[in-house]
Amino acid sequence: FFYTAGQPRWLEVLFIDEPGAVTTVYPASGRPEAPLPAGVKRLLPDGAVMEPGRGCEWIVAAFSAQRPSPGALKKALEGALKRRQQRSKIDDTCALPGLRVEGASVDTLRILRGP
Repeated sequence: FFYTAGQPRWLEVLFIDEPGAVTTVYPASGRPEAPLPAGVKRLLPDGAVMEPGRGCEWIVAAFSAQRPSPGALKKALEGALKRRQQRSKIDDTCALPGLRVEGASVDTLRILRGP
C-alpha cells in the first residue's frame, strides 16, 4: 500500500469481510506509534496479502491530524456493517452506510468477489 499526505498524519487501515471479521492492515502492531511523514506515493512499512473470499469485502483507511482514539475505526466499521446487514434485503450493493470517524478523513475500497 502507498499513501500521499501533505503533512504528517496518523493512519489506520483495516480490512473487514461480509461476516464481520476485522483485520488490522496498518499498523501491523494494531496501534500507531507515530504519525506518518508527509510525502507523495510513500510506501507503507506494513502490507497485506489477500486470501480467497466471496461476497463483499472492504479496505478502510482513516487519516487524521491527531492520534486516533483506540478502536474508533473498528467500532465505526462494525456499526456500518451491522446497518448494511439490516438493509441487505433492499440493497445488495457493497456500500457501507454512515462510515465516519470523528476528526478523520475516511476512504473505503469496496471489493465484490464472485463465485
